Amino acid sequence: MNTGIQRSGATPYGAWTTTTVTGKTEHKKDVPMILEAHKIPYIATACISYPLDFAEKVKRAASMKGFRYIHLLAPCPPGWRFPAHLTIRVGQLAVQTGMWALYEVVNGKFQLSPISRALLDKSKRKPVEEYLKLQGRFAKLSKAEIEELQRHVDKQWKRYALLQKLSETL
Repeated sequence: MNTGIQRSGATPYGAWTTTTVTGKTEHKKDVPMILEAHKIPYIATACISYPLDFAEKVKRAASMKGFRYIHLLAPCPPGWRFPAHLTIRVGQLAVQTGMWALYEVVNGKFQLSPISRALLDKSKRKPVEEYLKLQGRFAKLSKAEIEELQRHVDKQWKRYALLQKLSETL
């Protein structure tokens, strides 16, 4: 669990937390891919703003034996410093900007969820700034830091495209 208020390895670059008041200086660790390296049978990412995708993944995980892991994004209004009524919108923007990809890794085979698969086309992703500007935890980011975060997200999506293509050939 990550509270959204205290820094962890999964905290995004530039985010303010109670323990990194000037903003985190490293990019977040890719926890699901760390688990994938350990050959976990079922790994998924989900977001509360996409409940049907989340429910399908929980159902699939429940049908499998062995260790299963679902990494869930649940925006935190007090920690991320945004009004609670924007919770679903913040989660949607996390996905739509590519800051949070929705996917599964089943027995080593990577598969983007349909919601995220469309975002392989960079022109369909919204700029990360749309996600960042709603949250006070990113209020102090400079233009250069926002550009760095956008570059990082774009690089991650190149990796997702390669993983998707590789899985399709298996």
